[in-house]
Amino acid sequence: MCMEEYGRIKSCKTAKEIWDLLEIAHVGTIQVKKTKVRLLTKEYKKSEVKDRETIADMHQRFNVIVNNLQSLGKEFTREEINGKIFEDLTDDYDGNIYAITEAKDIGTIPLQELICSLKAEEEVIAYKKERMKNMKSLALIAAKAKKLLKMDESDNEGDDLVMLGKNFKKLLK
Repeated sequence: MCMEEYGRIKSCKTAKEIWDLLEIAHVGTIQVKKTKVRLLTKEYKKSEVKDRETIADMHQRFNVIVNNLQSLGKEFTREEINGKIFEDLTDDYDGNIYAITEAKDIGTIPLQELICSLKAEEEVIAYKKERMKNMKSLALIAAKAKKLLKMDESDNEGDDLVMLGKNFKKLLK
């Protein structure tokens, strides 16, 4: 008997008290374990990439959940873990997911290899988003410039009309 168990029972007077105390301690532990497994499983099922979360951050958060579940006796296959990561990703990664699943069986891909591939794709996605942002900025600038040019042209037309009016008045005199 370990010291922790002995510490629990040393004040008990009868074998029945010892039994009841140990039963409550261990049954309670099983109940707590089941509750933790249930809560962590719920968290595992609901997990997804959060807004502005990097692949590295998502992987770290996901690993904590999986490791906690494994320490409580829940087992996962490589295919389950990789599949769950694919499910959690945003639509931006659909092309990469398709390419990976066409090239390899997701049950054989080591998690670290998958994460490295997703990090590379994350860089490509970030680059494309930045390019699109810059293109939208340029389009906005061009649209504003076009609007200003039209306003300037309409001002010139107004000036031309005023000038025409003055010249017409001179002719009438």
